[in-house]
Amino acid sequence: GSPTESIALSQKLIGVLDAYKAFEELRNEAILCEVRLRQYLPRCYAAAGDLDRAEQELLTIAELLCQAAASSPERECEADPAAEAEALLERAVQSAEGDAYRQLRQSAGYEAAKERIRSLKA
Repeated sequence: GSPTESIALSQKLIGVLDAYKAFEELRNEAILCEVRLRQYLPRCYAAAGDLDRAEQELLTIAELLCQAAASSPERECEADPAAEAEALLERAVQSAEGDAYRQLRQSAGYEAAKERIRSLKA
C-alpha cells in the first residue's frame, strides 16, 4: 500500500492500543474499588466468630490485588504494587478489634495472603 494507507493503519492501531490501555486502567480501578469494599469483610466475619470466612476473604483480597498489579506494568515504574497490596491487606486485618484482631493476625489465611502478595516481588 501507499504511505497514506500505512499512516491510516498506524493511527488505527494506536487508537486500538489506547482503547485497550484505557480498558485496563478502568478494570484495575474496578478491582481496587472492590478491594476497598471487601477490606472490611474479614473484620466483620472475625467479629461474628467465622474465622474461616475471614481468612478466605483475606485470600480473595490478596488475589484481587495481584490481578490488578499483574495487569498494570506501567504502575510498577511509578510505585511498588506489592508494598501497596501489603499495606491494604494490613489495613484489613488492623480494622479488627480484640480477639478477632489476634485471631486474624495469627491465621493461616493471613499468612497465605501475605505469601501471595510477596509473589509479586519475585
